[in-house]
Amino acid sequence: MKRSYIGSIVLRAFIVVSMTGVLSAQAGKLAVQGIVGATQIDEDEITFSDIDELQGLVDDGAELPTLITLGAAGQQTLWGGEGATLAGLDYGGLFSFGADDRDVRAHNGTAIINIDSSLMLLDLFVGLFVSQDLGDRINVYGACGPLLMVGRITGDFVEREFEEETGWELDESETAVGAGGYVRAGVEIKGKNASSFGVGVRGFTSTLDFDDTLGEVEFQGVQGFITYTKRM
Repeated sequence: MKRSYIGSIVLRAFIVVSMTGVLSAQAGKLAVQGIVGATQIDEDEITFSDIDELQGLVDDGAELPTLITLGAAGQQTLWGGEGATLAGLDYGGLFSFGADDRDVRAHNGTAIINIDSSLMLLDLFVGLFVSQDLGDRINVYGACGPLLMVGRITGDFVEREFEEETGWELDESETAVGAGGYVRAGVEIKGKNASSFGVGVRGFTSTLDFDDTLGEVEFQGVQGFITYTKRM
């Protein structure tokens, strides 16, 4: 009985020491990721018809479904060992931008309004990630968490009748802040010097309230990335 009790203590101590070794092997290590890609948003939510000066004139969206996206992310390992499943904090920021310049018919088709619009989105995110090596060269990961989004919409409207300037012009710009969430996943091919190249996909949602222009807009989208990761 006494030997069994001692053996149990030794076994538990061995497990604790082993787990400590696993934690110390990778805990605190950082992977920095550069991101280049595109953002596809739901354009149906973006319409200028709610702007007071445009009510009754245009009933059209911004047509800004695809935005260029640049950013960076970090993955701070909190648990895991070499060749094992890693887990920790996922955080970073993404900047997306798109513009549109086009003509729309208004006033029962008797006039044309030129819309020169742009949309900028900055989102800062923090969440949890899990990653796993598949052999010596491939790593897969997934992450999710909340985000904070800042958006700026700009619209320059010029009315033309039969392609002639009438002098009517409206310029509207507004910035809004909102909260939301994200989920992302990716696959990387490991190279030399602790670096990796990969591709990733990310879904996000956030609600921003543009009081004076678009009103409340629920931004939902999918982002596709090419990534370069450096492990410190």
